[in-house]
Amino acid sequence: MKTLIIFLICGCMLSANQVYSQKQKSNLLPVVTITAESNISEDVRNAFFDKFKDAQNMKWYKINQNYIVKFIMDDQLHQASFKKNGYMVYHIGYGFEKNLPESVRMQVKSQYDEYKIGSVFNVNQDERNIWIVNLENPKYFIIARVENGGMEEISRFKNATGITSPVASNR
Repeated sequence: MKTLIIFLICGCMLSANQVYSQKQKSNLLPVVTITAESNISEDVRNAFFDKFKDAQNMKWYKINQNYIVKFIMDDQLHQASFKKNGYMVYHIGYGFEKNLPESVRMQVKSQYDEYKIGSVFNVNQDERNIWIVNLENPKYFIIARVENGGMEEISRFKNATGITSPVASNR
């Protein structure tokens, strides 16, 4: 009888192991090909210079069928993506407190007056103008989003060091 019970338990364990050990289908991401690009279509080049007349130090990349350009303008690093027909997919400007529009800066400071503003990012996509603002004080790091006059706290982290880093607001 003991032998039968042990045999049945082992059989159940083996069949359960077979069920769980079957390979599950994995969802693979598509392959992305990134290449440095010097042969930019006239449509893309014209669309870029229409939007960013004062751009300097452009570095172009082709990612699958789209183009990415990294450049400097107004002493800020920028990145933009264009479709091959010249349509701008997005534009990101990287900066600091001094690069915030005064209305956005005042809105952030009114709610987070005890925080220093660190780096800021301006994202433009599909007629949307979004500011991502990094804030910090000795207790917390905060990431806030400002769009269309509204502000939302995206995340808050404890500052384990209790020290605020020197803010590069005048870089």
